[in-house]
Amino acid sequence: MKPRVTVITLGVDDLERSLRFYRDGLGLATEGIIGEEFEDGAVAFFDLQPGLKLAVWPRASLAKDSGLPLSSASATEFSLVWCFINTIIYTQLWPLLHARLSRGWPRRSWS
Repeated sequence: MKPRVTVITLGVDDLERSLRFYRDGLGLATEGIIGEEFEDGAVAFFDLQPGLKLAVWPRASLAKDSGLPLSSASATEFSLVWCFINTIIYTQLWPLLHARLSRGWPRRSWS
């Protein structure tokens, strides 16, 4: 099986407002904001289709989790999470991905 994206995460400035927009405005199914008991853990997940979720997470928490400094809001702020089904792909791809991340990705091209 091929790896696939399972979560698309958007960094947001106002988690409550984003929850209302995606839940009430667009009608996406959600359990609401979860993880508030953890430092930087508050997030809301929305079902897009089987196996794919949208997550909205405060920008400051996303920056902290990624190890990057919080910067001005940008239309390019998002993160993707994928599920590695095939162990061989994981063992071959992870060292390359880790090397890119440690050199300052996303400022570098994948080519």
